[in-house]
Order: sequence, then C-alpha cells, then structure tokens
Amino acid sequence: MESPNNFALTELMLSELINGSFPLATEIFAYSELLFVINPEGLLKMGVFFTSIKNHNGPNDKSSNLDREGVYRVWLPSSPPTYKKLFGERPKRPPKGGICETNFGIDLGYDVLHTIMPHPVYAWGNGLAINNPTEENWIELKWLFDEAYYMCLDKYDKKVSKL
Repeated sequence: MESPNNFALTELMLSELINGSFPLATEIFAYSELLFVINPEGLLKMGVFFTSIKNHNGPNDKSSNLDREGVYRVWLPSSPPTYKKLFGERPKRPPKGGICETNFGIDLGYDVLHTIMPHPVYAWGNGLAINNPTEENWIELKWLFDEAYYMCLDKYDKKVSKL
C-alpha cells in the first residue's frame, strides 16, 4: 500500500512549506523561475539564492523535460561533503547548453520524478534537484533544505560583512 504522504506536492504547496520553514527566505521571480533568496536586510542586489522552483525548459536546460504538464524541478545547493556522500565525486562543469555527466543522468535520466538527484546543469557546484517532490520526499529530505538554508545564511553574512 502506498504511503498517504506519498503524493506529489504542487508548486504552491511546496512554496508554502518553504516559507513556513525558513523565515529569512524571501520569494522573488527572476530568470523565469521562482527563487527563494536570503536577503533579510535588503543589502545585496539579488541576495543569496537558497532554492528555486522551475516549471519549464530553458534554451540551455531541457534534460529534466519540464515542459510536461504539471512537472517542475526544485534546485538547492549542498555542501561538498553532502554531495559526495549522496552521489560521489562532482562532475566537471558542462559547456554552455550541456548537462553534467553523472552516473545518475546516464542510468536513470534527469526527468525522473520524486527522486533526489544531481542537478543536471549545476551538479558541478554541488547542486541537487528533485522533480515533483512528494510530501514524503519533503519529510525525508528536509535535512538537505536545512543544510542549504544555513549555508546560505553564512554566505549572506560573509557577503554583507564585506560591504
């Protein structure tokens, strides 16, 4: 029997979870996607990117097949040790319009749903992705969002201290 918590979250539901869990994250719409940034004092032009929700293919980003009805992808950063623990060594940065060469992308494809994976474009920078996370994913992977949030708060503090 499938878990009652294993239904896909809508973009709005996920946005509400993020807003309710991370009080210093602010939603902005930029680069044709919904970004959550850390910029509580408004001192940085764009703030520090914490996570994003993207629901369409871009000219250089088609590997997740986001033009499918109701499909969206969540991006979030991870620390180098976390990325390595989950997926091994980071891939090299792909050329513009390319995707990162990872075993994950080769084996399963970047368009799989409900599965944490290296980000198809930003894995080289420890980027993670999940297409259409479920409520169960949120519960299981909240620690990744927590890690990303605190990394971004630290990054924000470092940037602001240099102003």
